[in-house]
Amino acid sequence: PNGGASSARNAGLAAADTEWVYFFDADDAMAPCLLEAALSTQKQYPGDLAIWRSTSDWEEYQALPGMPRSHRRCTKEEMQLIFLQIALHTGVNTKLFRRDILTQNNFSFVDPDGRKNAPGEDALFSTRYMELFLAGPDQGFRYLDEPLYFYRRNNPNSIMTNLKKSAPAPRTEMDEVPESGYAETLRREFRQRQEKFPAFFTGDQAVPTALHYLHCFAYSVWSAAQLGERLPADFFRWAEVTWCLDALRAGGRYYPFYWPFRWKSAALIARLYAGERTRSPWYYRAAAVMRHIPGPGWRA
Repeated sequence: PNGGASSARNAGLAAADTEWVYFFDADDAMAPCLLEAALSTQKQYPGDLAIWRSTSDWEEYQALPGMPRSHRRCTKEEMQLIFLQIALHTGVNTKLFRRDILTQNNFSFVDPDGRKNAPGEDALFSTRYMELFLAGPDQGFRYLDEPLYFYRRNNPNSIMTNLKKSAPAPRTEMDEVPESGYAETLRREFRQRQEKFPAFFTGDQAVPTALHYLHCFAYSVWSAAQLGERLPADFFRWAEVTWCLDALRAGGRYYPFYWPFRWKSAALIARLYAGERTRSPWYYRAAAVMRHIPGPGWRA
C-alpha cells in the first residue's frame, strides 16, 4: 500500500548501500548535472556541506546553462543569513546526505505532528543532519548559487496541496518556550551581523532580513509577557527595531506585526505571536484587518 512520502523515503534509505544519499520527489525536476556537480564539490571539500538553490520558476530552471559556473564558501553564520532569503536549508532536495551519519544516528522521516504526511518532516531531518555534519567549529558550506532543483508548486496530488484541503485543526499548545532577556540577546546578534555582513541589510536583501528580525523581536515580546518580565524601557525606539519597520515600509512589504510595532503595543504583539503559533482564527482575522490599513502600494 501507499504509505506516503515518509515511508517511501525510509524504505529507500534502508535499502541504500552507497556513500551518499539523495532524496528526489517524483513530481519535481532536477538538473541533469545536479548529482555530478554535488558529488564533485562534496568530494573536493569533504569537510564542508555542498548546498544549492531550488526554484519554482520553470523559466529560471530551464535557463540553467549547465554545470554550475562556480561556488563559494560560506561560514555557518553567513549561510544563516542566506537562509533568510531562500528556505533552501529546510528541504532535503538541496543537499546530499552521508549515509554513515544517517545510519549511525538512526535517522528516519518522522511526522512532527503525529499526522500522516504532515509538513515539517523535511525540516526536522535536514536541520538535524546539518547540526551533526557541521559539528566542527571550522566547517562551513559550499554554496552553489544555481537553481539545480525545480520544485513544482500547485500539484493537485501533492501532500501540501491535499493538506490545505484537509484544513488541519489548530494547535492548542505552544511549541516553543520563552527565553529570558531575549530582546537584548537579539539586539547584540543584529548589530554583530549588520557589521559583519552589511550586504544582507541593504538593497533587495533588506526586506527578507527585516521580516526575520521583526518576527524574532515579536518572539522577545511574547517571551517577556510569558515570563512576567519588563521589556527594556526604550525597546520600541531601538535603532534595530526601527530599521526593520523602515525596511518593510521602503519595500512596501506588509507583515502582520508591522502595525503593532508601529503602535508600540506589547500586549497586541504578544497576543498576535501566540495566535500565530497556535494557528488561532483570531490571528488570521486580525492579520486580514490590519492588511487594509497601509493602503495601496503594499504587498503581502
